Amino acid sequence: MPKKPKKNSSDPNLLDRAVVEAAQQRSAGLQKRLDELERYAANIAHDLKGPARRMAELASLLQIDYKGQLDERADRYLGWLQETGQLLMNRIEEVLKLARIGTVSEVVAAVDPAEVARDVVKGCEGLIERQGARVHVADTLPTVACNRVHLFQVVDNLVRNALQFSVDGRPPDVEIGVVKRTNETVLFVRDNGIGIPSSDWERIFEPFERLGHKDVPGTGIGLAIVKKIIELYQGRVWVESEPEKGTTFFFTLPLYGDLTGVPVRQERAGS
Repeated sequence: MPKKPKKNSSDPNLLDRAVVEAAQQRSAGLQKRLDELERYAANIAHDLKGPARRMAELASLLQIDYKGQLDERADRYLGWLQETGQLLMNRIEEVLKLARIGTVSEVVAAVDPAEVARDVVKGCEGLIERQGARVHVADTLPTVACNRVHLFQVVDNLVRNALQFSVDGRPPDVEIGVVKRTNETVLFVRDNGIGIPSSDWERIFEPFERLGHKDVPGTGIGLAIVKKIIELYQGRVWVESEPEKGTTFFFTLPLYGDLTGVPVRQERAGS
C-alpha cells in the first residue's frame, strides 16, 4: 500500500494558511476582549451616574437652605461642587452614548443628508444667531444607507464644533457638502475656524481630548462618537486643517443601493 506523502512544513501555502488562521483567531479574541471592556465601561459609567447626580443635587440644596448663612468662600466652594457634579454627569452620559453605539441592531434606510443637515441647522439656530454665523447646506446630497439618528449625531457634532471653535472677530462660516473622489463619494463639513495642527489630527478622535480649549463648552467626546458611528457602517472619517484658516471634516457612508457589508433591517410600512 503506497504511503501518503508527508506534509512539508516549509510549504509556503501551508505557512500562509497557518498565519491567516492565527491572525483570525487573534482578531476574534481581541474583538471579544474589546466587547467585554465596552460592556464593563458602560456598567461602570451607569453605576457612577447616581452618585454624581446626588453630589450636584446636595450642593444645590445646601446653597438654597443656607443662603445668607455662609460666607462668600463657602458659597463659592458649593458652587464648584455643584458644577463638578454636573460636569461628571455630563461626561458619564457621553460615555454611555459612546458605549451604546452598535450594541443594538438599528434600522438602516435611505437617508437624505441634506434634509438631516437642515434639521441640525434648525436645532442650532440660537448658537448661529449668537455667533453671527452663516451655515450653507448643499441643495442636493447623495442618499446614503444608515440610521437617520446616527447621521444626525454625526452632522450635529461636526456643525456644533465648527460654530464653537471660531476665531475671535471672525463670524463662523460653515459649509456642508459633497465631493467626488476616486471610487467614493465623500461628505464634508467645512469651517473657517481656529484650525487644528497636523500633529493632532489623529488625537482629536480620542475620547475626552480637548487639546487645550478648556473655555469651549463640551465633554470632548463628540468626535469619538462621530468616528464610532462612521466605522459602524464601514466608512472613514478624517480631517484636513490649517491653524487660523479653518478645518474640513470628511466622512464616507454607504450610498443607498450599495449595502454590501452593512447589516440591514428594513422598516415596516407605517412605522
